[in-house]
Amino acid sequence: MKTELWLMDKITPYSKNPRKISEKAIDKVALSIKKFGWRQPIVVDRAGVIIVGHVRYLAARKLGLDQVPVHVAEGLTPAEVRAYRLMDNRSHQETDWDVELLTLEMAELKALDVDLNFTGFAPREIDEFLLSTDAADDEAANQAPPPPTKPVSLPDDLWRCGAHRVLQGDATNAEHVSRVLGDLRPLLMTVDPPYGVELDPMWRAEAGLGSPVQSGKVANDDRVDWSAAHRLFPGDVAYVWHAGLHSGPVAVGLQEMGFEIE
Repeated sequence: MKTELWLMDKITPYSKNPRKISEKAIDKVALSIKKFGWRQPIVVDRAGVIIVGHVRYLAARKLGLDQVPVHVAEGLTPAEVRAYRLMDNRSHQETDWDVELLTLEMAELKALDVDLNFTGFAPREIDEFLLSTDAADDEAANQAPPPPTKPVSLPDDLWRCGAHRVLQGDATNAEHVSRVLGDLRPLLMTVDPPYGVELDPMWRAEAGLGSPVQSGKVANDDRVDWSAAHRLFPGDVAYVWHAGLHSGPVAVGLQEMGFEIE
C-alpha cells in the first residue's frame, strides 16, 4: 500500500458523511496519534475527498498538524468509493469485547506500568476492570485447598507451637480440654462457635458475586447452647461472639455458669 504525506489543505472531508463524530472520539484519536504516532493513513479518492479516516483528519486538525499520511484509493469507481466508505464504518459495529480477555489485558498492562489512559477507556471503566481482577484474585485466594490424601494432623493430636499448644479435639470434652491446657490456667477465653447462624455458602453465587468460598454445612450450625464448652474454661473473662438472634439463650447460659454480662 502506497502512502504519501499530504498537506492538510489538500484534503477535503466528505460532505455527506453519515457518520456522527463526537468530540470524545476526536480527543481519543488525537491522544493516540500524539502518543503512538501515525499507524493508519487517511484514505482519500483521487480528488482528495476522504473515504476513510474522518476522525483521524479531525484529530490532526486539533493537534495543529500541517501534514498527514494519506493513501489514495486507486482503481475504485465513484460508486465503489461510496460503498466502501459505508462498509468501513458499518463493519466496526459488528465487533464486541471479550470482557474476560479485556480485563486480563488491562491487568497485564498495569503490571507493565503502562498508563492505561492511553487505552482509550474512561477511568471509571478501567477501575471496574481492575477491581474485577482483584475480586477474582481474592476469591481464588479464599478457596480452601483439597484435603491431603495423607493428613499430617489426626484427631487427638496435640501440637506444641512454641509457647502454645493446639489440640485437634472437642472443646466440650473435659479430657481434651485438660490435655491442651496442661498446668496452665488461662485468664481470658475468646470463642466464636457456630451459634445457629444457619450458614449458607451458596449466597455468593446466588447474589452474582462469584463462586462460594466453601461448600457444605458447618457442623452444629443449629446449636445455640455451648455451655458444655464454656463450663470447662477455668478463667474469669470470656469474649463470646454469637448470632444476635440467640442473644437471650446465650446470655442465660453464661450467667448460669457465674459470668456477668457486660
